[in-house]
Amino acid sequence: MSERLTAWAIDTRSHEGHGFIGYGWFGWKSHPHTAGCPIALFRTRAIARAHLGSVKHVNGGFPRAAAVKVQVTIATEAPR
Repeated sequence: MSERLTAWAIDTRSHEGHGFIGYGWFGWKSHPHTAGCPIALFRTRAIARAHLGSVKHVNGGFPRAAAVKVQVTIATEAPR
């Protein structure tokens, strides 16, 4: 069985290949026992774009960063 959902993430678009911004960038904390997605995911493009400012800041940020639509798939295996 699998489930697919659409979300928005922030791609750093860095030349070094840093990829997507993780939830830790914003100081968000995850429960220590969760093994969930380390990428910061947003429900809407507007919310993702509202968070771009802290990612694009001049000192040490990612000035080329952009909000991008992503597909997240959760798949389960049949019991053995």
